[in-house]
Amino acid sequence: MSVHDALTGSLEQLAKALEPAVFEPRDGYVFLSFPSFPIPFLNGMWAHDDSAAVHIEDARADAERLGTPFTIMVLDSRTPAVEEAARGRGFAPAERMPGMLATHDSFRDEQVPGVEIAAISNRNELDEAEVIVRDAFGLPADWAAAVYAPEVVALEGVQFYLARVDGHAVATAMGFTIGDAVGIFNVATPAEDRGHGYGGTVTARAVRDGFDRGARYAALQSSAIGESVYRRLGFEQLETYVAFIPKS
Repeated sequence: MSVHDALTGSLEQLAKALEPAVFEPRDGYVFLSFPSFPIPFLNGMWAHDDSAAVHIEDARADAERLGTPFTIMVLDSRTPAVEEAARGRGFAPAERMPGMLATHDSFRDEQVPGVEIAAISNRNELDEAEVIVRDAFGLPADWAAAVYAPEVVALEGVQFYLARVDGHAVATAMGFTIGDAVGIFNVATPAEDRGHGYGGTVTARAVRDGFDRGARYAALQSSAIGESVYRRLGFEQLETYVAFIPKS
């Protein structure tokens, strides 16, 4: 069971759907380019071995050629040579993100009374989820739209969810089941609806459904605001991702 394998496996399938996106395994790293979704943390180099250190300039040149941002994502303490090389080339750590995993045994279900959660089944519901994600993460409208493009929605194993209270949409999440893993993405709650357990409840539904589809574990990359929620659900931190970005 590997957080990294689950996340990169999902990104590989997303890249196939979001052409001309690129997901390319290379020596010690995966090269990522998502022109329609150019957020820094999903574009550039995801290093998993120190052999990637000597390839930083080649990968950065490829990102510049493709017109996408270039971030060096490392696994903390596992790739010291990559971190040293990144700093030497003017990159600095910008954010630390826990890579977390839950199994059937560790997962603790969570359901909040009065919250109705549905697997999204139509375009109107997708549009509602898109607005929540766009506003929660401060994304430009076209970037958010790429996540909910028909090509992504049609991917095998992908399911979006919407949580409602008294008919009002209060949270959303995405589950992506591939083989033994269900990757959890785009968990978002509007600022005015936070603090009521809605994000945990919609995440729990995505995890349960992934297990029902045959997954043995659930994996995600957490933000600082979501870490306590996921720990409450039984997720444990197995990795720490560190994103290196160019110094301004």
